[in-house]
Amino acid sequence: MNSFDTLNAESPSPKDFPSSEGVLAVLAAATLWGAAFFFRKIVLGEISPLLLSFLTLLIAGTSILALLRTSLSLLLRTFLQGPLLLILLGFFQAIALTAMYDALEHSSLAIAVLLERVQPIIALLFAWLFLREYVSRNKALYVVLAILSSALLAVKSPQDLVLTGIGLRGIVGVLIAATSWAACTIIGRALMRRGNVRSLEVTILRLLIAAFFLFPAVLIRGEMAEAPSLSMTVWLIAFGCGSVCTAGGYLLYMHGLKTVNGALAGILEFTMPVTSVLLGVLFLGESLTFTQGIAAITIGFSLWRVTVQ
Repeated sequence: MNSFDTLNAESPSPKDFPSSEGVLAVLAAATLWGAAFFFRKIVLGEISPLLLSFLTLLIAGTSILALLRTSLSLLLRTFLQGPLLLILLGFFQAIALTAMYDALEHSSLAIAVLLERVQPIIALLFAWLFLREYVSRNKALYVVLAILSSALLAVKSPQDLVLTGIGLRGIVGVLIAATSWAACTIIGRALMRRGNVRSLEVTILRLLIAAFFLFPAVLIRGEMAEAPSLSMTVWLIAFGCGSVCTAGGYLLYMHGLKTVNGALAGILEFTMPVTSVLLGVLFLGESLTFTQGIAAITIGFSLWRVTVQ
């Protein structure tokens, strides 16, 4: 997923046939994440990507912490299990979210969110490089197909390589975000292999450490001083998306994983870009060319094949 990638290694073994409740929970989570991108796209003209990222991380982290009443002593014990890895996890989360919001400000919502879906492909490559995980020839072919499709997604047609709907800054931002979230996936797997840690506490720490990294930058740039002058709409979207879409989406996703395996969850997650695209088309006047539509479908198919193999 975008703002989170769950650490599936901890997920309970699902039943042979996933429950409808589990499927609906994952679908609801993906829909919330897709809607969150749309609402944040609306306010990015008034609030900077940096400040919006800081507020998102702080609100989401504290919301989960307060809702589940996670003890600070448990968070401290989790942190001590792998302090360096958790610091890196927070760092890459901060980079990913800020880069993605900057890309959204300078590009089409539909294309940016669809292009970000190559994140699992990058994570697979990282797993092969750094965790020495085996990648079959078939998976490698679908990885190449997804990468080529991503390139087509950013141009008008195969004949003219003119960027459309997303400028060079948008492409760079999305790629930085996708790469950083992929790094989060690999770091998260390394953490879970140590045992005695749960993804819930890791996620809370990940969000709060990421907010800690962004806080000095927000202060130095003077953006915190501008926060009181933000409109009520911006604050409502910041708090609503942070607490309901990001934090609530994560809790729904984790609930769904109790009966839905990682492969099916990955497929259901494609509801996220679909939601963003539909909202962008309906309310922002965006559109996809025929070539871009085919490229988006091919990316989804490639992700499905990589996941289920």
